[in-house]
Amino acid sequence: KCRLAIQSGPLLTALEQTWHPECFTCDSCSRCIAKEHYFIANNAPVCLQCHKDKFMPKCAQCDQSLESDKPYLCFQNSSYHSQCFTCDECGEALWNRKFVVNKKLRLCPHHTPAA
Repeated sequence: KCRLAIQSGPLLTALEQTWHPECFTCDSCSRCIAKEHYFIANNAPVCLQCHKDKFMPKCAQCDQSLESDKPYLCFQNSSYHSQCFTCDECGEALWNRKFVVNKKLRLCPHHTPAA
């Protein structure tokens, strides 16, 4: 990024380019990521936190990033952490349980209206 000649000293090779380690920064927040894991977004390096904040899907309940190594579910075009998918009446978790949708509310069996 600095466009200065690479002479001697420590070098870093990434994205088919050679970098001064201090110049290898997150394209989003500009933090140095030379010694960190990084992601590629729009052909540029991005730190883990920016990747989570800007590119990972968000939970419709808590607005936090959904990570691919943790369980989450999709319901009515929204995604939820397993612990965030709850009964709208009592807050009981509905993950792997039967529930009913009544007037756009997710309800556990205890709060399902009688037919």
